[in-house]
Amino acid sequence: MIYSIFAVLLAITVVLVLNTLRFRGKFTGIIESLPFELSDHIVDKLKRAVAIKSVSHSDYSLNDLEEFKKIIPFIENNYPGVISGMELEVMGDYSCILKWPGKDESVKPVLFLAHYDVVPVVPGKWSADPFGGEEKDGFIWGRGTLDTKNTFTALLESAEQLLSSGYTPDRTVYFAFGGDEETQGTEGAGRISAYFQKTGMEFDWLLDEGGVVAENALAMVKEPLALVGISEKGYVNIRIAAEGKGGHSSMPPAHSAAGLIARAVATMENRPFPAKLTPTVEAFLKGIVPFVSFPVAIVLANQRIFSPVIKKLLLAGDQTAALIRTTQAVTIIRSGKKENVLPSSGEAIINLRILPGETVDSTVKRVSQILKHQPVTVENYSMNDSNDPVEESELYNEPYRLIESVIGGVFKGAVTAPYMMTGATDSKHYRNVCRNIYRFSPMSLKSEEIALIHSADERISRENYRKAIQFYMTLLNEI
Repeated sequence: MIYSIFAVLLAITVVLVLNTLRFRGKFTGIIESLPFELSDHIVDKLKRAVAIKSVSHSDYSLNDLEEFKKIIPFIENNYPGVISGMELEVMGDYSCILKWPGKDESVKPVLFLAHYDVVPVVPGKWSADPFGGEEKDGFIWGRGTLDTKNTFTALLESAEQLLSSGYTPDRTVYFAFGGDEETQGTEGAGRISAYFQKTGMEFDWLLDEGGVVAENALAMVKEPLALVGISEKGYVNIRIAAEGKGGHSSMPPAHSAAGLIARAVATMENRPFPAKLTPTVEAFLKGIVPFVSFPVAIVLANQRIFSPVIKKLLLAGDQTAALIRTTQAVTIIRSGKKENVLPSSGEAIINLRILPGETVDSTVKRVSQILKHQPVTVENYSMNDSNDPVEESELYNEPYRLIESVIGGVFKGAVTAPYMMTGATDSKHYRNVCRNIYRFSPMSLKSEEIALIHSADERISRENYRKAIQFYMTLLNEI
């Protein structure tokens, strides 16, 4: 009997080890990057872009259109080779496209995305003028230097450099630039995508902003992780509302409107969405197997057996928990206006980031079901802005391997791994014209630098900006 148990355990161990060894081989297909030196002249172009106050507001009437109108002249004045070698088409106040005709226009084209709008600045929080483009200590400071006037200008500069050398891509390449990504992108990327759909355009693959080369991202992996987004969470705001009896607070009912909202909020926070290992997360964990210790590798490579353990580990941190469940964050609560007056109504807004495999409708229905016995109403508060998740793009195909190979040449020693975007990008608007959507921002950042995105003192190092241009140059040169 003991020998039988030992034999079974040994067989299981052998299976686990052999399965782990399948994923221990390291990818070695690196494309050496094109040589590129960053001059002050090129950096000055980024500084000029930063100086354009293209600040997006959810209420478009608050946007300074005169600032947004500076974008096209900026492109024309700073990238003459692009203007002469590519076809520019302006589409409304918040978007434009550039077409770079390839040698063989019968092949499906490739699309590169970037946006030039930025989020508002909180006055008094910056150590430098947020629109000054000041350079100090090897960094260019200003709103948009990380998100994402850096990729906007790096794409233009990479094309400028290649065009000046006489390069023509084998297939046609498009650049699509939007000016309202920070407010869901309906007038920018949405308008461009509608144009592409109307003209019957289909793309082989596209690349948008996304993950970065994250330094010290995981304690179990010592190498920097180059995170390439292959899927993207959906988005919806849900409104919970309650009506109550108004009057003087000296004679309150058992439950005020504010109390009803508080109870509903507490109920939702105590009922988080279930954790799931999506195909993207499974691929990410398998992708880092060659770079972790062997005991950890056994767990990550045998996910069906160790799924409960993996979920528990990922749920231990807010950032990793967001990768395996639909998150729900109560961001707004509104009710009374005076301390001694009972509020007659109350509401709470819950922002949900939806995991692939679920939908806007399914998340609204779940919240409604949980609160069905409470005297509150539940509704989709962002009908025009809500969107379902963008499902996984193909993995380890030719486009993904190409991006991975270029990353390996520019960011030496980085480990490329598939990733799920927990925030929204313009790429969601293009799902009807492109099946293979990838998201990567070519810069190597420490956690404290990542925290500067959408925050005060946003800045990019000269070396990161150089590598961004070098990355796009090398990638475009392979198309």
